[in-house]
Amino acid sequence: MCMKLMRTSLFLLSVMSLAIASTANASLGADDTAANSAYDSGWANATTTTSTGTWGSAWSFTQSSGDGGQNGRFVGSSFSNDDGDVGNVNINTSSRAWAMYANSGNTVTATRQFSGAMTAGQSFRVDMDNGNVANNGASTDENRSRTGFKLLDSSSNVLFEFRFRGGDSTYTYKRSTSDTPTSTGVNFTRGGLRAEFSLVDSSGNPSASNFRLKVWRPNNAASSTTIFSSLLQAGTNIDRVLLFNKDAGGGGTSNVYFNSISIPEPATFSVVGGLLLAALGSRRRQANLSV
Repeated sequence: MCMKLMRTSLFLLSVMSLAIASTANASLGADDTAANSAYDSGWANATTTTSTGTWGSAWSFTQSSGDGGQNGRFVGSSFSNDDGDVGNVNINTSSRAWAMYANSGNTVTATRQFSGAMTAGQSFRVDMDNGNVANNGASTDENRSRTGFKLLDSSSNVLFEFRFRGGDSTYTYKRSTSDTPTSTGVNFTRGGLRAEFSLVDSSGNPSASNFRLKVWRPNNAASSTTIFSSLLQAGTNIDRVLLFNKDAGGGGTSNVYFNSISIPEPATFSVVGGLLLAALGSRRRQANLSV
């Protein structure tokens, strides 16, 4: 009896080791909001540890100008860019969100690395609230005024970008720097949006080469826009997010706000649990047959 128990225990341990190894390099679950005390004095290089994991690094920032009047970042209320609109949904937590401003041809970015690359089936979510976005008339997409976020690989190659571009009527996405922008069908708003990028195919199955983009108002998840498409590079190379404001314009009504970034925990433990249950069931059946 003891020998059977030992063999069963060793078998279950090997099953657990294989399941955990399969997600050893995955991005651990993590979340962060502007309400965390790390941001009480502003949007600095804060690293936030939560109950669901740890971000792989602190924020890192770039500003194309040393003139603080032309680009910068702060923590404030996302209501501030509504430009007189009534009834907008804000993305605040505890009355604040992360904010960026950029004008006079300048750009500000904030990048955060994940604890590992995304795995097939995993998601990234962020709240975004843009204000007005000027049309600077640039002839190339990369030089056009826009606000949004990018998902990058370890070499900072763009694998996905969601944005609103000055002069457009809808939000668009790209799958690389050189990709042609594709409309999401979501109309411009100065109210907040929630965007969720998931590495799944059109049937909801985990996929490294396909994605699902869901966009909705934070107070109305039942009314969402869902887009399925393929990626130009493997999505399992994504290991960081870059938030940006590229020359959206002067004044508080052109600020862009972000908040509530999150990556759900990978399904390691559910995989382990399922394998353990299956293994136990198999062992019990074998034991019954041997009686």
